[in-house]
Amino acid sequence: MKNKVILMGILVAAGILTLFMWRSHDTTLSAFGLNALTEVLGVICTVFIVDVLMTRHEELRSLPQRQTAYEDVRLLVSRVISFWSDIYRVSVPEACPGSVNALFTDDSFNRMMQCLNMSSTANVSPQRTWFVAFPQGLKDHMDRANTILQRHNSVLDPTAYRCVHSLTTTFDPGLIAAICQSDHETGCPRPTVLGSYFFLPSDYLYSILELVKWCRAERDTLARLGKQGLFEIAQTIGPWERLATPPSMISPELLAQQLNAMSRFQAGT
Repeated sequence: MKNKVILMGILVAAGILTLFMWRSHDTTLSAFGLNALTEVLGVICTVFIVDVLMTRHEELRSLPQRQTAYEDVRLLVSRVISFWSDIYRVSVPEACPGSVNALFTDDSFNRMMQCLNMSSTANVSPQRTWFVAFPQGLKDHMDRANTILQRHNSVLDPTAYRCVHSLTTTFDPGLIAAICQSDHETGCPRPTVLGSYFFLPSDYLYSILELVKWCRAERDTLARLGKQGLFEIAQTIGPWERLATPPSMISPELLAQQLNAMSRFQAGT
């Protein structure tokens, strides 16, 4: 791409130079400028047409790979959205966020961090607590992201590659188990809310939203190139019934007790 820009710049500069020569009052120079200008314009047209044809050929050649990459990224992002919307639904006693953009905000994630009781049973099968289900869910996302990078690194554009790669470093799958083991050995009464065990990476929300936008744009591009009927990412969340006490929400009383116990532990009393 950079070489094309340089070449077109040189040709345009040559065209401007020959134009001035053609408009010269010197008859010989003017005649030379006219001939040269005609040649330069011919070269510019040829380069432009060849570039368009080659670009089109490359787009069509890579179409199957791009479609496969799109489907893999779309499935990954859809699973991430479903994972977090489910956590919000079962833990936050507030109305449904309504959209993907509203869910993937600092405010929504702070609510989940404060409300999800990791000791509660996750709505998965076989039954297990969020202490197990949560890191398993993130590990699944990380594994899928790594697979995408391995399969599609040659067709993903830089933005999509960077955002998918950021999901491979979201979380250490063994961190929660290590924290629990350390707390057991030291007797630390850590509050059992998500925020005590998970620390949101600074670029996580940005990466998800950028991938949502990428999927929308890539689907439109593939449709323009003849690939119709591709699934798209849902832009809405819910709706669901608002519950005063969602099943995985920690009760305010229990959280207060845990925070008091943690304060006494830290104070050494």
